[in-house]
Amino acid sequence: MSDYYGRDPLNAAALVMYSKLLINHAPEQIAQAVEAHCMSTGGSFFPTANKLLEWLGGVSVSPESIKPSQIIAAARLKKTPLGVIAAGLIGSNDLANMDSFYLNQRAEEVRQQLPQLVSDAVQGHYDDWHMSLMIKYKVNPLDPFYEGLPAPKAGLDVLKNQAYRVLTSDKHQRDCLPKNEINTPLALGQQRVSEFIKSIGKGGK
Repeated sequence: MSDYYGRDPLNAAALVMYSKLLINHAPEQIAQAVEAHCMSTGGSFFPTANKLLEWLGGVSVSPESIKPSQIIAAARLKKTPLGVIAAGLIGSNDLANMDSFYLNQRAEEVRQQLPQLVSDAVQGHYDDWHMSLMIKYKVNPLDPFYEGLPAPKAGLDVLKNQAYRVLTSDKHQRDCLPKNEINTPLALGQQRVSEFIKSIGKGGK
């Protein structure tokens, strides 16, 4: 990009930031967005990653682009990967009982983690705790992390295998199943596994 604007090349930290936010776009698309931005501005200023995403028709998620109130709303709904992960980080009891000042503080903590969470999600790199939360609340790990974001670029089999491993783990059964289902008969347990695994592959909304 520096060639278009007559500037010094980006430093390592800036390259990491641009890479995380633009990871879902091909190099050719990014080059076209840079060229379009340069032509529209006369190359008078260097484009931010958010500005390039606007040219690409994408939506950026960064600590500045999603408000704490949106994180709290998503956490209460528990309908997206962001929602269930935020609910897990904030805590369901706190969401139900704490005042708005406290919740905004907790949501701000989640907000600071968004660049890494989004980067991981786009690549389909959920840790087992995140997968466990999505299973618990029946959120498809192939769905976009949040409204307006692209769906993960992940191998279907990889996510299915991870979901199966998490679903059948003692930790998930202990932490996420209702108390009366912890010792679920094997046949019913396998049915639950089968139902969730089947739902994966219908994502990418």
